[in-house]
Amino acid sequence: MMQRKVNWKRFVFLFIFGVCSYNCFSQDTIKIDTAFFTDNDIPYETQVLYSKYISNRLGAKVKRVANESSIYVGRMDYGENIDIIEEIGDWVGIRVHNHQIIKNSKGEFERIAWEKFYVRVKDIGESNEIKLDSSDVYIADIYKNDKVVPFNAGEFFSIELVSKKEYEDRLRDKVEFVIYDTLSHIKENGKLTLKTKKGDIELVDTLSEDTDSKIHYYVGQIPQLNKYIVKRELYEYQDNLFIDKTTGEITYTNYETYLSSDKKYVVAFYIDPYDVSTSIQLYEVKDKRNLNLITEFSFTKFMLLYDKVNYFTNDNYLYLAINSPSTYFQNYENNLDDFQYIKIKILKKK
Repeated sequence: MMQRKVNWKRFVFLFIFGVCSYNCFSQDTIKIDTAFFTDNDIPYETQVLYSKYISNRLGAKVKRVANESSIYVGRMDYGENIDIIEEIGDWVGIRVHNHQIIKNSKGEFERIAWEKFYVRVKDIGESNEIKLDSSDVYIADIYKNDKVVPFNAGEFFSIELVSKKEYEDRLRDKVEFVIYDTLSHIKENGKLTLKTKKGDIELVDTLSEDTDSKIHYYVGQIPQLNKYIVKRELYEYQDNLFIDKTTGEITYTNYETYLSSDKKYVVAFYIDPYDVSTSIQLYEVKDKRNLNLITEFSFTKFMLLYDKVNYFTNDNYLYLAINSPSTYFQNYENNLDDFQYIKIKILKKK
């Protein structure tokens, strides 16, 4: 469907903020004496020599000083971005923003500080070394019983990593249902009016610097669903509106939406800059136009690329361009075409 991003500058800000929140302010609970930290504290202004990534798929051990027999501090995950501030032979010193709960004989208290720890050189690499494997694309979270719990996307989808060549070659089989008649519905004084058999639907923009902000963009229509498509930009979120041309009923979905080539499903995505994940919704098309939500969860190991051509093919595969969350913004910032590609098949539920 629509491959236009709304308010990219705001998205970039949210993404950076989300990554920072995710990487810099995550809380570890470590039971150690406060004296342990003193020698590792560093000023905020400490010079960063360069940045790398944890390239060992098993992760990297973090040590207090640069030798194997040193105290084990913790482990950094594969793909995690690190700032290098020192080089010592087979080790590098890294800058860590540590947020911890300290428990000792005097009680429990919170401590936040910039610290220097060490990882082995052999465990770090460049952004182009961070790649998803066939199991990563299935890893997800779902909100259930007021908790976020692990989820296997294989319950609803078959997902395969594919080559860039296959992704580009299959473009010739792309199926498109949207009629982009954007000029047929022009906003007047911040109001978008869409006619339905039950009366006019009026969508009014609200320009504000706070949470009341709301802007609508008419995209087009899908005759097969008898619906208009409107993109909506909210204060810190974007979504999609399917408006029935007969009843005027509005179905709110994730921002980026795709109708399957067999016209039986709608798949909708949203990149979440706070959770650093890709939210997905799967809808079943009932009675040729009504959308029934089947499931909703978040892929946690990859990010969808909005400004690439994501598409359904005539054999009902959905092709997507993706990247690892840890290198996502790095690739955009440096104009790197170092992305990966997947194809998704919707599994019919028995």
